Amino acid sequence: MKNNLIILIIILSLVACNQQKNKPNLFLEGKVSDLKIGKIYLQGVKDSTIVNIDSASFDGSSENFKLKAQLEEPELMLLLLKKHNNEDYMEVINFFAEEGNYEVDAKVTDFTKAKITTSSENHQKLEEIKKSVKRFNDQDLDLIKEEFELKNQNKNLDDFENKKKSMERRRYLYMVNFALQNKNLEIAPFIILSEASELNMKYLDTVYNSLDEHIKLSKYGKELKDLVEFRKKQLKETEEKVMDQDSLTT
Repeated sequence: MKNNLIILIIILSLVACNQQKNKPNLFLEGKVSDLKIGKIYLQGVKDSTIVNIDSASFDGSSENFKLKAQLEEPELMLLLLKKHNNEDYMEVINFFAEEGNYEVDAKVTDFTKAKITTSSENHQKLEEIKKSVKRFNDQDLDLIKEEFELKNQNKNLDDFENKKKSMERRRYLYMVNFALQNKNLEIAPFIILSEASELNMKYLDTVYNSLDEHIKLSKYGKELKDLVEFRKKQLKETEEKVMDQDSLTT
């Protein structure tokens, strides 16, 4: 009888834990102004595949929506808007999701500029880095235009190539400094993976080793570790090939 009671308590505890684990902890409420008919999806990335987590429909009676999800840890998520159920009309915005409440204020005519209000420090840092990425991207477009003009004029590109390399270096160093300054947040490894994965081993190693321990164990911390180990393996294989070639020529 006593053993049966213990087993029952264990089963009830497991059920309670499972229910708690599946309980939503991310809540989004928002409005898409001027949207009459359409659908909005909350999406996540699972095994490199985008999947729908939740959705809300607009039928003309209201511009408001509510979405929710259960998160195990902070991660990047997406909001995808389909207007008039038209598969060809889709706009997407991303945000850094974690436990808590998010408010979304958007317009159907400019959905990608939606304002997302939250206490999430990861998301606030994401918005900060987005502005810097846009600035760097604009500079890259200027460089493409300049290169095109120089080629049309048959001018020497040596100075331009140095300028291009300098710009690239500034971009990567900015991302490294950003990650080092936010080593206690999941945004740190994420931004290296998404914006600076081509960094040389010295910087990749520096960023990963600087991360707080709980960030190293996070989703993006583990992915950064995998990248570091992969690049180290590549470097070792390259060095071994060079050594083999040298031995053949001596």
